[in-house]
Amino acid sequence: MKSTHFGEAYRGTAAPVAFKFTYKYTPGTTYFNTVVKTEGSTTTVSAEEVPGKIDECSLIAYLYEVDSYDDYLDGTNINESKKVILKAAFSSGSQDNFIEKTVNFEPTGNGSFDPANKKYKLAIVCTPSKEGDSYKGAPNSTLWVKSLEVTY
Repeated sequence: MKSTHFGEAYRGTAAPVAFKFTYKYTPGTTYFNTVVKTEGSTTTVSAEEVPGKIDECSLIAYLYEVDSYDDYLDGTNINESKKVILKAAFSSGSQDNFIEKTVNFEPTGNGSFDPANKKYKLAIVCTPSKEGDSYKGAPNSTLWVKSLEVTY
């Protein structure tokens, strides 16, 4: 989760307004929760089937503030970081054919866009399991992304 460093320098003078993409999605057939149990000095990890639960994909664009363009967010903190000031989030179940979607960026309440005085990074995260960062999802869920576009 810490090994993926999300974001590229965003040097735009206007805030992003929309995130457009073309995708299709097939959820895997069996959804699992990862269960971690610690007893004394022994930790066991297992997968627990969740009957009736269907996986969802997720496509999210984040604009976040940095002190330096060397700074980054990773899989452990991008969804909860107070550095994220704008976010365009989408999730969906099965989608058999490619379809184009547009999602508007929304303020997170963590700050305002001020390109004259602040630095930003833009990250786009696409995943076939919306809760994959919590080790939940269905094996074999498949997300195809044909195009991505951020407008400002």
